[in-house]
Amino acid sequence: MSLIDKSTSLSIKSLSERYNIYLKPPAIIERELKELEILHSNFVDYTNQRPITIDGEETRCLDDALYWEKNRDGTYTLYVHITYLPALIRYNSKILEHAMRQGETIYLEDRAISFLPDVISNNLASLLPGQIRNTLTGIWTIEPNMTIIEDSFMLKKSIIKSQHRLTYDETDRIIGNKSKDDLGESLYELGKFALRQKKITSKKMLKDGFSSEYVDIDIPDANLLDTSVSANIIQICMVLYGHSLAKFAQDNGLTCINRACGEQQLFKLNSSLLDDINSNGIDYCSKKLAYYTIETELHSALGDIIYGHFSSPARRGSDIMNQFCLEHTYFTQNVSDTIKYEWEDRLRRTTEHLNNTIPRNNAYARHYNYLKKKELAKKR
Repeated sequence: MSLIDKSTSLSIKSLSERYNIYLKPPAIIERELKELEILHSNFVDYTNQRPITIDGEETRCLDDALYWEKNRDGTYTLYVHITYLPALIRYNSKILEHAMRQGETIYLEDRAISFLPDVISNNLASLLPGQIRNTLTGIWTIEPNMTIIEDSFMLKKSIIKSQHRLTYDETDRIIGNKSKDDLGESLYELGKFALRQKKITSKKMLKDGFSSEYVDIDIPDANLLDTSVSANIIQICMVLYGHSLAKFAQDNGLTCINRACGEQQLFKLNSSLLDDINSNGIDYCSKKLAYYTIETELHSALGDIIYGHFSSPARRGSDIMNQFCLEHTYFTQNVSDTIKYEWEDRLRRTTEHLNNTIPRNNAYARHYNYLKKKELAKKR
C-alpha cells in the first residue's frame, strides 16, 4: 500500500523526488557492484586478534570493532578498527558519486535509505564475525591507571577477522557478571577505561587531547550511569578515534573534514517548500549547532577538541572522503604538494555540499515520518 497524504497529495515516491532523494540506485551502480575487487596488499595482518563489535540487535552495518590487549609490562593496548572503504570501492566510481549526492544514510520511521548499497555496507564492508575485512586501525597504549600514554597513537591499514558480535545488552550483561574468561575480562577493562575517560573529560576535554589526570574509580552499577557501560565504551572509543585522527592529520600537514559545534545556526529550504510543509503544521526550519569544516575549529559539545569524522565511512560522506584523502596522500608514497592541495580543495567543497545536504535530509526524514504516522493514525 502506497503512503499517501490526501491533504497534500504526496506519495512517498513524489516526496522523495521533491527532496531529490533516490530510493533506488541507478543501473550503472549495479554493474559496478558486480566488478568490485577487494585489495589486501600493504595491510598489517591483525587476523590473530579476537575483535568484538557492539551494536544494536538489528544493526547490519557493523563498521567498528574493538580489541583490548594486556601487555607484559602491565600496560594495555587499545585497537579501534574501522571498516576501510578505499580497499573496496574506487574514488572515481559511480558508487561513490551516487552516495555523495545523498551524503549519508537517512534513518526513517520504518526503514533506512543507505548511503552505500546494502551489499557493501551490510556485507562486504561490514565487520561480520569470521570474515576477513579491511580496516583503518587506531592504536593507543594505556597506562595501568587507565590513562592514555601521550604520543602513543599509531595509525595502520589492516586486515582483521572479527570474533564476537555483541549487542549492547549482551555486553552489559557480561560486564555486570564480571566473567573471568578472556572476553569478560577484556570488556570489564574496556568499561573501566571508558568510564575513567568519561569522568576525566566530561568536565572539560583539553584542546590538545584527552586528559591524563588520574581518577580512582571503578565500574558502578549500570543504573548510576547516564548511559549504559556498553554505550559509554562505544561513545568514548569513537570520540577518541575521531579526535586522534584529526590531530594526526593536522600533525602531518594533511587536510580532513572535522565536525565543529559553535553558535546556533539556522538553515532554511526554499520558501515554497517550507510553506507547503508548514501547511501541515510542522516547522521545518532546521536549527543546527554542528557543521562540517576543514578548518581547525573546535567541537564545543565534546569539550572543545578538534574532532574529525572518521568512524562511520559506510554511513557518512564526510568519513569516507576522509579515508580517501588519507589513501591518496598519507598512504601513497612521494605525494606532491599539488596533490595535497587538490585534496584540500575536494574536502572543502565536500563540506559545503554536506552542510547543505544534511539539513535537506533531516527535513525529508521529518516530512516522511509525519506522513507515516498520519497513515498509521488513519488505520486505527
